[in-house]
Amino acid sequence: MYPNDICSGAMTLPIGNTGQLSDSAFQWHFYANPVASTIPDCSGNLSGTARDLWYSFIAPDTSIAVVLEQVVNGGRYQLFSGSCAGLTSMQCNPSPLSFPDLVSLVPGQQYYLRTFGVQTGHKLSLLSKPINDECTGAALLPVNAVNAPVSETLRFSNALSTVPLNNDCYFNAQFNGHKDLWYKFIATSTSHTVYMLTPMTQTKAQVYGG
Repeated sequence: MYPNDICSGAMTLPIGNTGQLSDSAFQWHFYANPVASTIPDCSGNLSGTARDLWYSFIAPDTSIAVVLEQVVNGGRYQLFSGSCAGLTSMQCNPSPLSFPDLVSLVPGQQYYLRTFGVQTGHKLSLLSKPINDECTGAALLPVNAVNAPVSETLRFSNALSTVPLNNDCYFNAQFNGHKDLWYKFIATSTSHTVYMLTPMTQTKAQVYGG
């Protein structure tokens, strides 16, 4: 069983602020304790709380995006405030198909996030509003010394970012309204290759000098 099978063993999750996803461990609920929890779900039931996993985080802002990667058969979760000795349910996601943001948070306060499932698994990341939503806050990216991707573990999401005012890279109206993130790099050669390994379509990149 996982150590975060109960609230007191909750795994602490970092909050990304540049759109970069964390490398939290991939976890299968199948390996969690099959005994129902004593803490009810959002409907007040205990029957669906077996094989739950617990996480904790300190809120840096009033809202946090939940990004689930490698999702297998769902991603239900429940948000709590308080302590393990006295939890208050704040928000639920009973759907395995959508991943709503965590809202109405108090910055600086600790929260607990519980995920449910049986034959389910996920890689969980939490993101706050990105500091690199505009050019002035561009985050530094590493440059590889050889002509190959730096690392496939560098993964990003534009959750909580905003739609840019400058759409000059959008050659087709279907791309209007897409949210952006800004990054920068220090050139080590006269030319560089930008690798984007992405499962999503309509991902675009634009490079600026100056």
